[in-house]
Amino acid sequence: MLEKKIDICFIGGIIMDMTSYMDAFPKPGETKVGHRFEAGYGGKAANQAALAAKLGAKCAMVARVGDDANGRSYIDHFRSLGINVNNIRTSDKSSTGAANIWVDDSGMNCICVILGANLDMTKQDILDAEDTIAASAAVVIGLELDIDIAHFAIQIAGKHKVQCLLNAAPMPKDMHEDFFCIPDVFNVNESEASIATGIAVTDAESAKLAARHLVEKKHCKTVIITLGENGAVFGSNDGAQFVHVPTDPVKAVDTTGAGDAFCGALAFFWAKYPDLPVETIVKKCCDVATMSVLKPGTQASFPSREELPEGFIPA
Repeated sequence: MLEKKIDICFIGGIIMDMTSYMDAFPKPGETKVGHRFEAGYGGKAANQAALAAKLGAKCAMVARVGDDANGRSYIDHFRSLGINVNNIRTSDKSSTGAANIWVDDSGMNCICVILGANLDMTKQDILDAEDTIAASAAVVIGLELDIDIAHFAIQIAGKHKVQCLLNAAPMPKDMHEDFFCIPDVFNVNESEASIATGIAVTDAESAKLAARHLVEKKHCKTVIITLGENGAVFGSNDGAQFVHVPTDPVKAVDTTGAGDAFCGALAFFWAKYPDLPVETIVKKCCDVATMSVLKPGTQASFPSREELPEGFIPA
């Protein structure tokens, strides 16, 4: 096996974002004239990898792209960020994943995703990346791929006792118990937490109830539920309290990718600074996500290490 020379290995979706900005979303049958259009790089796991790399982590990506211009462009983009692309495979069956994104003037978004080549990932892809997984301080797994492949990736991470963070998005209605009990961190947003628990998560108090359910009934080790502009709630199986971490109010420009900014920062601090208190890590992740909504775009809006306040990242 390789030495532990990788901070974080990300396993999940690569998607090209096609974003249209408009004053309000069109009604069914309505044609809307928007402000502008932008094409950019997206996909939940890919976004998280980009954020962690911009903060200074050594990252690797395990994924699939199509044999097309978008796929080649994405690989070149990752190389420019210093992300290891040795385990990004090219599919000859499907095009690179793509997302049509609408953003209104309040910064809210609606997204339709075509997963494409992401669904062509195989167990062999994970086995080919096993040395990379074993060489990583942490592994982050997303669900923009076949659920059975994600399950297999979690089992491989567990086999090598690598710190595992599951970003359970998009959330399926039924998941094997391994998705809850193997990962060291189970990270979801309000809607995903509602699906996982059957509890309607609408605020911090209901998020605490959902987090407690995930720990006590689903046997999660640590649960972090993001609440958008209301921050996040976390709790763990160590018997401590379930805590709400608020965030500072801002005027959002574009909320696309804010959850991925949070998760990428979570992976960064979890892998690089494992001795930090969880509450400190969650607050820093909220701050990074808040910074990301102040600019348009997804990865283009993510702050770099140099853009963060002095002392934000420990020496």
